[in-house]
Amino acid sequence: PVIRSACELGFGRGVNIAIHAVAGESTWWGNDLLPAHVEGVRALTQGLTDRLHVFAESFTEFFARPDLPQFDFIGLHGVWSWVSADNRARIVEFIDRRLAPGGAVYLSYNLLAGWQAVLPLREFLVREAARPELATVPLADRIEAALLAAQRHVASDPVELADDPEFERHLRRIRHQRKSYLAHEYFNRDWTPFNFTDVARVLRAIGLEYAG
Repeated sequence: PVIRSACELGFGRGVNIAIHAVAGESTWWGNDLLPAHVEGVRALTQGLTDRLHVFAESFTEFFARPDLPQFDFIGLHGVWSWVSADNRARIVEFIDRRLAPGGAVYLSYNLLAGWQAVLPLREFLVREAARPELATVPLADRIEAALLAAQRHVASDPVELADDPEFERHLRRIRHQRKSYLAHEYFNRDWTPFNFTDVARVLRAIGLEYAG
C-alpha cells in the first residue's frame, strides 16, 4: 500500500520509528510503556521532523486517543508473544478499527515450532527466579541465580541431560547474554509462543490475510 500514515506499537528504543519518520514521507504514530523510550525517540528526531507523534501510554490509553487517524501500516515487533491475552485482544480490536482498507500489518512473535525445545529451560529459569528467598533481590541478580541453578542442574543430572540435550545447549547460548535482554526474552510474566495457524486464524477474523 501507499503508506501515508503509519503506527508502531511498543517501539522499544525507537530507532526504527525514528529513521522512518525522518527519512520517509509518512506520518508516524507510536506508543511505548516506558517514558525513557519516548524521550529517547524525541531526542533522536529533535528538529528533524514534524511527522512523528509518540506517547508513553498503555495500549488502553493509546487506543482510546481521539486524534488517531486511519493507518495504512501498523507494526509491532517483540510485542505479541510478551503481552497478556487481554492486551492481544485489544491489539486485534485496534487493528480492526484503525487499519485503512488495503493497509498492511507487520506482526512478529515467537513461533512454537522454533521454541518448543527451549520451553523446559525457560520454565526452569522462571521457577528458580521466583523462589521466595529471592523476592527482594534485584531482577538481574535473580536471573543470575536462576542461570547458576540451571548450571548446577546440568552438572548433577546426566540422565536428564541425555534425554534433553537442548537444555544444556541453549543454556550455553544464553549464559552470558545481557541481563536486560534475558529479562525480556525469557522472564517476562507473559511469554507465549504461537503456532502460525492460530495467529492467522485470529487475524483472518478481522479481514487480514497472510502476505509473506
